[in-house]
Amino acid sequence: MATSTYASTPETTNSNRASRILLGPCTDQLRDILRHRVPPANFHHVLTRNRSNLPRLTQPQRDLILPRSGRYSGDYSDMDISLLYLLLRNICNISAHTNGWGNAPDVSDSSLSASIDRIREARNGVVHSSSTSVTQTEFNALLHEIKISVIAMDAHLGNSNKYEKEVDFLLTETMDPEQDVFIQQLKKQVEEEKITKEIVTKLDKQVHEDISTINEGVERLDTRVETLERGGERLDRGMERLGTRVGTLERGKERLDRGVEKLGTRVETLERGKERLDRGVEKLDRGVERLDRGVEKLDRGVEKLDRGVEKLDRGVERLDREVERLDREVERLDRGVESLDREVERLDRGIESLDRGVERLDTRVETLERGEESLVRGVERLERGVDKLDTRVGTLERGEERLDRGVERLDTRVGTLERGGERLDRGVEKLDRGMERLERGVDKLDTRVDTLIRGEERLDRGVERLDRGVERLDRGVERLDRGVERLDRGVQKNKRDIEDIRREVIEKQSVQGKK
Repeated sequence: MATSTYASTPETTNSNRASRILLGPCTDQLRDILRHRVPPANFHHVLTRNRSNLPRLTQPQRDLILPRSGRYSGDYSDMDISLLYLLLRNICNISAHTNGWGNAPDVSDSSLSASIDRIREARNGVVHSSSTSVTQTEFNALLHEIKISVIAMDAHLGNSNKYEKEVDFLLTETMDPEQDVFIQQLKKQVEEEKITKEIVTKLDKQVHEDISTINEGVERLDTRVETLERGGERLDRGMERLGTRVGTLERGKERLDRGVEKLGTRVETLERGKERLDRGVEKLDRGVERLDRGVEKLDRGVEKLDRGVEKLDRGVERLDREVERLDREVERLDRGVESLDREVERLDRGIESLDRGVERLDTRVETLERGEESLVRGVERLERGVDKLDTRVGTLERGEERLDRGVERLDTRVGTLERGGERLDRGVEKLDRGMERLERGVDKLDTRVDTLIRGEERLDRGVERLDRGVERLDRGVERLDRGVERLDRGVQKNKRDIEDIRREVIEKQSVQGKK
């Protein structure tokens, strides 16, 4: 860009600012002093009485205050400093300062005439200067002379430092209104940046609190998983012991030749059991549909997270108690199996006549196996329904609610085990009554074994779901971290935008300075 010797500089700005102060508030202050001394309504009479005291006036001054026709009827707002000085000096009866009117007053002189002379000299120094520049040192000295005069005249007028405030305003008021707009925009950007920082700080604090809460929940879930794993191990040991007892019973079945006629009733029972299994599969299908509908309700359950956590704690405590109760039931089963062993030893002597029922028993076992396969297919359908539910669960809160339902189902299974233990006890007692009761007791024992197996499978699936819930929790924490990173990038972008605006303002000032 081309430069000019007349471009604005701090020195030219000082000169312009001094001119505005002298021609603005200082001139208005001299007008107020004249009004205070000579009200405009009395001006003509005072002027006529003191006309001989006036020096030679310029033609414009004479035309203004001594018109050829009529008289002056203004309010002094059309008088400049030169005319105001002449009138204040010659018609207002203001005492001259120690050095006399028209001379530079002493620095310590604060009289009204000294203040008026200082304003006149300052005005003449600026207006009649051969240069358009005023150095900062010269400006500070000039401003000092002006301010002590303005303060003294404000005290004379008793106007609560009116014109001193106006001078202070002009000292800080911008000389470029367009630049002032940019400065205001910059201040607004700074305020917005402060607000943004406060929001980011609050978000960061909230994120850290959420992460702490999530970590605590993960630790509690880990503890519950360990408890479930220990319960699974105890169930495994119980299954091994039950497997040993079942093996003993199976060896006894080889000698049940003569139980064919009575086993026919078992076939009917097994067939009815198969029908019940089929109905159970249908119920499982309906349960899957209910699970799908439950997924829709899960979306509305976010607000229940806090209560869900408390329920989880209580559920885990209840699970611990149920596991302990399950241990006691396993011990009871062990004692019952021991009783069965003793009864088998007693029955070994009485079941030699049952050898002919092996083939028919094998046929019934095959029927039972087919029923078991149907049950497995139903369980697989249930697992697919659970997988479908898992794919729709996106947050830890909904996973915890699923865990609550799992705990409730586990409670149901434990109740089933308890009822099974009671039925097993009754079966042991019935063994004392004969061969027919032994067959029903074996049938009940098979049912209890199936229940235990299903309970173990469901427990395994519950642990797997817990693992998936922990993985989803980890992904949620990662998403929170990415959100914090995005917030940080947004703050950095705001800082860069503010820096760009600052550079634009500086460039604008530089361009205007060169102009």
